[in-house]
Amino acid sequence: MDDIEPVVWEDDDFQIRLPKRPHVDRDDGGHLVVYPKRDVSYRSELSVREAQKLAVLLQALEAAYIVALRKRGLKIIWLNFQDNGNWSFLRKQQRHFHIHVYGRSEIETRQTPGQALFFPDPKSSVYDTNRPLNEKDLDAIIERLNHNIAMLRESDFESPCPLGKVDVLLK
Repeated sequence: MDDIEPVVWEDDDFQIRLPKRPHVDRDDGGHLVVYPKRDVSYRSELSVREAQKLAVLLQALEAAYIVALRKRGLKIIWLNFQDNGNWSFLRKQQRHFHIHVYGRSEIETRQTPGQALFFPDPKSSVYDTNRPLNEKDLDAIIERLNHNIAMLRESDFESPCPLGKVDVLLK
C-alpha cells in the first residue's frame, strides 16, 4: 500500500497533505496535515523564520478551512491543531514533526461534539471507513488559503485580525 499522502498545497518550506486514512471523517469536519519540507523531529528544530512562517500558514489555513467548508455546507465551528507523532514511537521510528488539522462540526457523529477528539489504535479499521475531504472541499480551502496568504503578506504586522474575524466572514 502506498502510504504517501497526496500534497494539496505547498510552498518552499511547507506542504499540506490529505491523509489517506483520515482520523476525522469528512462530515465530522475532515482532516489535513501540515509538514515542513525539511525533516525535523521537533518544532524546536525549526529555524525562527520557519517557525514564523508556520504560524502565519496556520493562521491563514484556519480561516480558509472554516470559511470554505461552511460555504460548502459543513457546519464547521472549530479546528483542533495537534502536534501528534506519538504513533511513530509505537513503530519504533524516528518522529517527523507535523501538525494535524482536525475540523470540528456542530453535528459530529463519529466524535463527541465539544469533547477532545478520540483516536483508536492506529491499526483500527475505523480509519479505513472515515472519508477524506473531497476534491471540491480541497479546491475551496486552497483557493481561500491562497487569498488569505496574499492578504497577510500585505497586512500591517501589528493589525489585529488581519483576515477579519472568522465569525463575521461566515455571514
